Amino acid sequence: MREKGLLMLLTAGWMLLTPLVGSSQNLVNNDLESWKGATKSNASPQPGMESFEISTPTFNTIPIPVDKAKNYALSGWFKNSGDIHLKHVYFSLMPLDADKKQINAHEFNAYPMPGNETFLTAPCIVGDTVLKIKDGSKWKEYQHGCIAFDVDASDENKDLPNSKLSSIGIKSVEKKDDYWSVTLKSKCGKNFPAGTKVREHAASSSYIYPVTIKDLNQDDGWKKFEGKIGGMTKTIVTNDRFWPGTKFVRVGVHCGPGKLVFSDIKLEEIK
Repeated sequence: MREKGLLMLLTAGWMLLTPLVGSSQNLVNNDLESWKGATKSNASPQPGMESFEISTPTFNTIPIPVDKAKNYALSGWFKNSGDIHLKHVYFSLMPLDADKKQINAHEFNAYPMPGNETFLTAPCIVGDTVLKIKDGSKWKEYQHGCIAFDVDASDENKDLPNSKLSSIGIKSVEKKDDYWSVTLKSKCGKNFPAGTKVREHAASSSYIYPVTIKDLNQDDGWKKFEGKIGGMTKTIVTNDRFWPGTKFVRVGVHCGPGKLVFSDIKLEEIK
């Protein structure tokens, strides 16, 4: 009987030490070393963890691996610790490629619409500001527009993210006799032969924002905010899907003018 009781006690202890099947693991380290630019706050933490204060943007220092086939929840607790109203708090993910290099929106963001691929009808060189393309009917002048070179015109868009980009700023797109003329605001910066497939891209948000936080007042106390992200977008900027090529992310927090305290930041796989 004693042996049976001991076995039951050991079994119960093992169950307490073993995580439940399907439980989520937080992928973010919540210590001061993990939040560059933050300082430890004396504010009462919520919910019982260390809290950190910032007045400038901060990102966790260690890139977190993510899988586009999985879904994740991003959450955290926030409190206005300054003396001014916080109209916006930016709770973001910085997308990184396999080399842990930041992915920028203009490396994949087709503008003004997906499917605008065409090709150069004449070579372009580094110093050119005017390029000739076959069909510019789906292109548009845009101060944040640029040209992506050597693109994959199939539905797979294998070139994305594409770093073979012209300078930013498209002044005009004009129809000529048998081609379209694209005028850039500054020198192209690239050398490519006639026949090279191209696509119009545009700069946009620097980060992914799965969570929207607005209007944090000084007397609001601690508030929890959360959002979800999963899958991968193709050729447009989204805040609920990872950007093309994303293999890692860093979590970011910033609030513009004012001060913000945050605690218990989590990025968890949804199982």
